[in-house]
Amino acid sequence: MSSDDMGDSKSTEQSADALADALRAAWPDGVPEGELMLASRLSAGMRATVARRLRAIMRPDDDGDQRPGAAARRAAEAGVSRKRFYAMARAWRETRSIVALGARAAESRSRASKLGQSLRASAEEVILYMSVHQPDASIAEVCRRVAEATRAPISRTTVRRMWLDARRTAPPGLFGERLLLDSVGLDAFYLSHRLRLYVVIDQGTGLVPGWAIATNDSRAWGHVHAADLAVDELSVIDLDPFAGFDGRLGIDLVLQRDDVAGGEVLRRRLAEAGIAYEVHIGSVGRRAVEVLGERVGPIWVGPGERGDDVSYRNGRTARMPELTSEMHSEINDAIRTHNRARAAAAAKVHKEGAPACARKAIDVLRLLGSAHAELDVLPDYSEESHPESLL
Repeated sequence: MSSDDMGDSKSTEQSADALADALRAAWPDGVPEGELMLASRLSAGMRATVARRLRAIMRPDDDGDQRPGAAARRAAEAGVSRKRFYAMARAWRETRSIVALGARAAESRSRASKLGQSLRASAEEVILYMSVHQPDASIAEVCRRVAEATRAPISRTTVRRMWLDARRTAPPGLFGERLLLDSVGLDAFYLSHRLRLYVVIDQGTGLVPGWAIATNDSRAWGHVHAADLAVDELSVIDLDPFAGFDGRLGIDLVLQRDDVAGGEVLRRRLAEAGIAYEVHIGSVGRRAVEVLGERVGPIWVGPGERGDDVSYRNGRTARMPELTSEMHSEINDAIRTHNRARAAAAAKVHKEGAPACARKAIDVLRLLGSAHAELDVLPDYSEESHPESLL
């Protein structure tokens, strides 16, 4: 590493420490979780700027000196004009948040569209058609068809988000035909462990009856916890709006690449019970993102497994927040809101319930959710070595 690189690294570390110190000084009884989360999303440069401004705002006036020169010195320390400093100080007193100091890490959840109305309508028409007639199409194929129809450049990111929205809001099909056990990575940590969201998805309707937030290396444990919760959730979810599948229930099990032993436990249970199943390795999270979107509650999610410091939001190195109880509750609420939306969409299409299908699903999920003893005897899944789910 060059001396310049070492200097940059030291500067970044110092800016991070400076902001942490400034936050603790501003909230000696404990920094609010929302402020910590916001601070964690700031770039190194913005962290240094906010730290400098916060120190200037919090520093007492020089011996009560109220002369213009004192205010000018504090404004200079903050790196802003005196007029701007007064405005920031007033906003800080009113909000008591580093947002008042220019911290703008949070991205708006509803950006204004950059596409013209007619262009967007043309793209949406193609995407809607494909979501119904070619639901398994790749994003590359969707982009190609959109480009052919619109004859205009639309970014892959925009097409992908439109595609996910269309898939997520499409009218539901039959409940109880196939259940998917999948997982997505979360842009969040818990006790220095990168987190995943393990989910049980009814593929026909898009319902998510089971989920569990667990560490990346929970592997099959995450699926077991999600299946266990799904047994309880399916007992209370209103399935009357959905049409049921009359045939046998099938299972799609998406395993992480290093989960040979745990996956074998789940496969064996399904096989011995005579349940049709397919195992998928290497496509972890793809279908779950199509169902839930790229953000669940306040947390960005994504397919695959990334390094501890690589964000699912943009694929770049980033600081990620520690999961809090409030964030956990928001994730739970977001999934239950999603399920209510699927039921509302189903009510417009179907007029028959699916209680018998629910009983079949509950039996299979109970079978998977009770695999604790078999996992416990595996070296990688012993009580001492496996991280507990955070439920």
